[in-house]
Amino acid sequence: MTDALVSNRLVEEAEQLVGDWKELVPPNTVIYSTLIHGWAKQNDANRARSIFALMRDENVLCNAVTFNCLIHACVRVGDMQGALELLDAMKLQAAANADVVGSQDSDHAGGLLVPLPDKFTYSTIIKGYCARGEMEQSLQMFDTMLGDGLQPDLVIYNTLLDGCVKRRYHGTCERLLDDMTNYWKIQPNSYTLSILIKHYGRQGDLERAFNLVEELPAKHGFEANAHVWTCLISACITHGEMETAQAIFDVMRKVKPSRRQETNGQQSTTTTGGGSDGVNASLATPAILRMAAKCAPDAKAYETQIHGWIKYNRQDKVKELTEDLERKFGMPTYSRNHHHHRGSSRRR
Repeated sequence: MTDALVSNRLVEEAEQLVGDWKELVPPNTVIYSTLIHGWAKQNDANRARSIFALMRDENVLCNAVTFNCLIHACVRVGDMQGALELLDAMKLQAAANADVVGSQDSDHAGGLLVPLPDKFTYSTIIKGYCARGEMEQSLQMFDTMLGDGLQPDLVIYNTLLDGCVKRRYHGTCERLLDDMTNYWKIQPNSYTLSILIKHYGRQGDLERAFNLVEELPAKHGFEANAHVWTCLISACITHGEMETAQAIFDVMRKVKPSRRQETNGQQSTTTTGGGSDGVNASLATPAILRMAAKCAPDAKAYETQIHGWIKYNRQDKVKELTEDLERKFGMPTYSRNHHHHRGSSRRR
């Protein structure tokens, strides 16, 4: 019953129910941890802490799930110091109860009495630091996790890579990628690839970004999703490769290339009003276009391409794409609003 109420965001009612039935049904670790998790999801770290204090007062054992839920609650509200204090408390409780485990049935005692930090514990704290742009702290926490003998996973590496790209830790990003794929043998996915496209796009290395789109999916057995292509289109727009971006976008939406695009990068007599003079064939290779054709654009891809043409004041292109966007996704307000801002663009 408690879990059902919490799942429906009725945490206050769940806590009241536990209190009303406390004398008949004494709350246990699972019930209290469920309440902590519920308050964490509602970003109420203080209420989560009050449940934790109640557990301590009533001598209800705190397991790894309990600590992880409370750490998650702290991270969600930006209380990184509170998260660190809980991590320390978690380790202290594990050390204090290590001798007890030896005298208990392992199936009964192991998970409750020794709440050792796990990958979820560290992943939550690392994500919190990355969200705040505090990369030195996140990398230190990553080293602590490795020192505790825990093996990282793709989620943790993607979090760190994304944080490094946002804070322009270019060298660290390269090192993390190398360790992830070569030392830990962790396979990247589309999200990893999208992060790397942003990484090289911000450095102006479009060639490397395009090469990775060809190489990583083939090497690691995944297909680039719409988010990958949107990031690649965005990188092209940022560096003036509008026709190249449009060529990729057109094959995604199954539109035949224009006569201009068929010039394969040779300058034609038509002007774009901004951006490059034609498709850059060294970037938009046949292999790239074949890959892009396998993935339909989502609304975000349309938005990105539209903003590119707004940037270069190409209202004909803006009109064409917003009408197509409205037909496919039912988003008429987008096109109506943006025709009033000629030449403007949102920062990406």
